[in-house]
Amino acid sequence: FPRRAPRAGRSFDTPCFAKNAGGPKRNKKSGASVGGGFGKAKGGAAQQTVLSKKAKRLLKKHGNDVDAASQDYFQASTAHLAGSSLSTDELHAAKVKATWDTVALFLPHDYARTKGRVEPYVARRLRHIVSACKSASTDGGPVSILDVGCGDGAIIDFLNEDGAYSYKGIDVSSEMIELGRKRHPTCDFTEGSFPESVPENEQFDTIVFNGSLQFFKDTRQALADASTKLKPIPGSRIVLSHVEGAKFVKEECRTSMGAAAREMPNNVSLQDYAYELGMNVVNKEELLASDSIDYDEDLDGDDGQFYLVVLETKQ
Repeated sequence: FPRRAPRAGRSFDTPCFAKNAGGPKRNKKSGASVGGGFGKAKGGAAQQTVLSKKAKRLLKKHGNDVDAASQDYFQASTAHLAGSSLSTDELHAAKVKATWDTVALFLPHDYARTKGRVEPYVARRLRHIVSACKSASTDGGPVSILDVGCGDGAIIDFLNEDGAYSYKGIDVSSEMIELGRKRHPTCDFTEGSFPESVPENEQFDTIVFNGSLQFFKDTRQALADASTKLKPIPGSRIVLSHVEGAKFVKEECRTSMGAAAREMPNNVSLQDYAYELGMNVVNKEELLASDSIDYDEDLDGDDGQFYLVVLETKQ
């Protein structure tokens, strides 16, 4: 069952599945659930999200125990999968959706408890990720961004700090999309899968997989699909990131019962993917050196603790 853990993406979270049927658990660093929590709105936006009647009923049933309520909801959401005739890919997609729907259902509980505060290390890393989204193809103009596995829009508050952009978020979780629309009513959110739910004629300066790449069973294909949705001009970017790093994703793959399907790409794989796509790899060292944001070299510089890399179309 899903447990809440820092997801660095999808809004800043990465639900893992507890080995022994735990239900969403808390992030050890902050004590908060991390279903969209890392990118929580600051101030007013956090107040716009309230618990649904469904979430309130479950919390009442379980004496306000969020973990028990989450486990109950997840089990009910996946009960029909046992013995179903769904294909392996369809089962995987259903499991990922159930995971994030479960996390999203109780996020307003966390927003209220933490008053929208974001851990400093999370905020710092999100700012680095947003900085990496700046595409050279725009010459300083507005950047069009597709956020794949957007959750409730974790990066949007930090995009607002950083300049002009147009944003589109896509996620398989209907609950996450509903939260995103409430928190950021002027932004474009689409419920669906990538790339199938992205209109054929839409292209972007930057496509970001923030805490979501590991939920694609075929990394190579996911990146190939992303490359076809980039504007066909030099400097367009695919940003791959996870606020909690590659070590977290590795553990997530081990414990998530198949929802997290792939570890973050290593340098050899990245070079291979970039070569096939006719792109260049821009590593984290270059990215951190080129932005104006302070960073902790010991913590942020370690891919195991903070993963960030860019594939960029050649100049």
